[in-house]
Amino acid sequence: MPKDPQKFQEDEKHIFGNHIIGPDGYITFGTWNSPLHGRVYVQGLTIEECQQAIEFYFSKHFEEPKVAVDIFTYNSKAYYVIFQSQTKDERILKFPYTGNENVRDAIANTGSFQPNVFKRVWVARPVVNSSQVDVLPVDWEAITVHGKSDSNYQLMPGDRIYVLEDTPPTMQRSRFLPRRTRVTTTVLR
Repeated sequence: MPKDPQKFQEDEKHIFGNHIIGPDGYITFGTWNSPLHGRVYVQGLTIEECQQAIEFYFSKHFEEPKVAVDIFTYNSKAYYVIFQSQTKDERILKFPYTGNENVRDAIANTGSFQPNVFKRVWVARPVVNSSQVDVLPVDWEAITVHGKSDSNYQLMPGDRIYVLEDTPPTMQRSRFLPRRTRVTTTVLR
């Protein structure tokens, strides 16, 4: 119940519904000239903390306000997994960034990491306020086989995980063996 019902009647439509968190971490309520106009900082808060912050803001205008908070979509930040083959073909997959992903999770999300092919993996991380990129090498075997997390980096928005798909040495040899066998067979006849 509003503390002054007439004052808020027109502005109600601007406080109900979906609201976007701006790049600065604030949700804006109301219109610029309304009594409900204001901003609430919610970046980094849990859903419960966000709900409490918004209820606190509206407690200035309403008696015992109750708000429902849920995440509609993660659409402002992303990370990328880029698969590169020896033939230089690339496949780029984009995933929404939620703040909980690490390298292993990101590759698992692709559903296309083949265990029988050797991989070289690294993270290319943009440097803030710069055109430079930090390259973080990933020890995939240490992460998956030995359970070590030293190079299982926590991902950041804009990170690019590169996965170089190499042909294992045994497969390379098997490609050449039939040629050698054919040549030997031809010579012996």
